[in-house]
Parts: sequence; structure tokens; C-alpha cells
Amino acid sequence: MTDGIEQWIVDLPVWLQVPLVLAVLVPVACGVAAVLTIVVGRIFPTSEEERRMFADAASADASGEVSSEEGEPR
Repeated sequence: MTDGIEQWIVDLPVWLQVPLVLAVLVPVACGVAAVLTIVVGRIFPTSEEERRMFADAASADASGEVSSEEGEPR
């Protein structure tokens, strides 16, 4: 049964094959990246210093200010 679908895709011009392949591979790659991020995060948990640094960066991004460690305050 899948021979017909596979042959149909192979017989399509390249300009039609590329969007079909990307429509499948981009979501699959995003899913794999999300799973790998979770796995790596559990293997190498963030330290307290990293959590503090990320929180400082997030609050600076939200307020639009630059911390004194990164440069001159605005």
C-alpha cells in the first residue's frame, strides 16, 4: 500500500518535494530537539549560580536595563 504513496512523492518535481519534506522534518526535528533538551537538562542540572544568572538576565531583558556587570547602566 505504501508503494503508491512513495512512488507518487518520488515522481513529484523537486519544487513540490521540498515543501513536503520540510513540512514533515521540521516538526520532527523540533520534537527531537525538545526531548534532547529535557534529557540533557536532567543529566546536567543547572547550578544555583546558573539559575541566578539566568534570572538576572531575564529580569534585565524584561526591564530593558543592562546590569552593571555587563556594561554601563542605562
